[in-house]
Amino acid sequence: MLHIYHGDGKGKTTAALGLVMRELGHAQKVLVVQFLKDGKSGEISFLKQQPLVTCLYSPMPKLFYYQMGQEMRVTTALSQHALFETAEQTAAQYACILLDEALDALQLGILQEIEMLAFLNANKAREIILTGRNPSKNILACGDYITQMKLEKHPYQKQQAPRKGVEY
Repeated sequence: MLHIYHGDGKGKTTAALGLVMRELGHAQKVLVVQFLKDGKSGEISFLKQQPLVTCLYSPMPKLFYYQMGQEMRVTTALSQHALFETAEQTAAQYACILLDEALDALQLGILQEIEMLAFLNANKAREIILTGRNPSKNILACGDYITQMKLEKHPYQKQQAPRKGVEY
């Protein structure tokens, strides 16, 4: 089934990783693909130690996507799209696939909705998890479990720096 965790609130990836942990607890193979993240978070460090997990991510530039020049944006988009192609090619090996921040990658045009919809359709036999912001109506229509995280209050609003072990 398709699980979608979306919204402007904190906890989308954390909720998705809870499902990943549950799958691992039942000895299921899991693929974790992170878009727009560099693989340096605490959860990825932990997951890389688990024999049933494959983690894919690519180095990210220091700038936000909208701050990059056109050449850097194209290079970044190509490397991020390559992650999705790898997920497509290897999906049959896994019981569960987390596409973390895929909704943002769709919104930025790094991934194409028609490709994502085809991927979701081709992988109905496994658990697929999408996280990010602003899913399209077409993506939402495919969802079996849909949870919206709503921001009410966050330390970022007071310029609090991200904290190791909490935000990453």
